[in-house]
Amino acid sequence: MVSAYLALVCLVFTTRYAMTASHHRLKRLQSELSRLKEEKVALSRRQGVVDKELSEVESEISRLASGEPVVSEHAMLQYLVRVRGVDLDEIRREIVNPRSIQSINELGGEGRYDIGDGKKAIVRQNVITTVIDTKDKRNGKRNNQPGRRDRGWDGKSKRPDFGAGRQVDEGICS
Repeated sequence: MVSAYLALVCLVFTTRYAMTASHHRLKRLQSELSRLKEEKVALSRRQGVVDKELSEVESEISRLASGEPVVSEHAMLQYLVRVRGVDLDEIRREIVNPRSIQSINELGGEGRYDIGDGKKAIVRQNVITTVIDTKDKRNGKRNNQPGRRDRGWDGKSKRPDFGAGRQVDEGICS
């Protein structure tokens, strides 16, 4: 009778232990499944971004291969100055005005600085690299995306090599 009782107690404990172990394994697997589903969603989003970039690059390659001439930004700037008569010094004075000079000097040469008329100058290492219109909704969307970084040269690392583009621009368009 005692041995039957011990066998029954042993069976109960073994079953309880097996259930507890199975319960822990179930929780671990559910947790892993949840994590994998989150990763799948993130990877799906990333795939969409990469697919879009790939499409843009393929379109650019196709356009370049078609023999259509490429107009550099330098050429467009020279066109504005020489053909349209745009005064770059006037534009420079609008950007580098007493208000912008005061803001940059007071707060340092890095960041976003108000230059008036709802415009902000983006400054890197005391160089105004671009100007954005804070009233323009496109600027807010593009510049406030989480994780988005400036794709340009950071001034600290080795300057990126973009090929002979600048020398070609200066040689052809000057």
